[in-house]
Amino acid sequence: EIKAVYIIWNEPPEEYNISTDREKITVGDGFLHSLTELSELSDTVTVENPRGGEICDIYFFKDMSLPDFVQRWEQPCRKADILAFPAHADDEFLMFGGTIPYYAKELDLRVQVVYMTTHWEEQPRPHELLDGLWAAGVENYPVFGIIHDIPYQPIFTLSEAAALYDFDEVLEWFTEQLRRFKPSVVISHDLNGEYGHAAHKLAAK
Repeated sequence: EIKAVYIIWNEPPEEYNISTDREKITVGDGFLHSLTELSELSDTVTVENPRGGEICDIYFFKDMSLPDFVQRWEQPCRKADILAFPAHADDEFLMFGGTIPYYAKELDLRVQVVYMTTHWEEQPRPHELLDGLWAAGVENYPVFGIIHDIPYQPIFTLSEAAALYDFDEVLEWFTEQLRRFKPSVVISHDLNGEYGHAAHKLAAK
């Protein structure tokens, strides 16, 4: 008997359906890790994605006493106490230290994370990103950026970053997120890019 379905997708899915003999639930949250609760127990569940999508893992649970690894994401918050702007997945912890777990988990504040870049071509990095935020106490789903994390070679100057990324596009993206989440506090990178990383400098600028 099944009461809940937890799906880990390879990439964010478009709208899909989870059906039983008695109900049909349309899921449109776009979450990479997505939990759906059924209204009643069922011994048959069908997952149908009309536009296709690759499933990495799927779990079925008979009640809502869920194991710790299950992530129950909420939509990005409407008003953030803290808005974190890391350039890449991993910067939110390597560069911002204990800021996110302290304010999200210990103080239970609304911490919204917005990444400058995406990592869809670098699996399993997006899954590690979500696992890390969830472990740190973040409950509002992060916002993924608009530019790909391109170089595998190091870049250290703003001119190098400008050759790879469109500064005006990044500026417009950050401005849009500030207006969307209306944060009380914003945290981002050091102006010198911590150890000199040009993408970090670009985010800070």
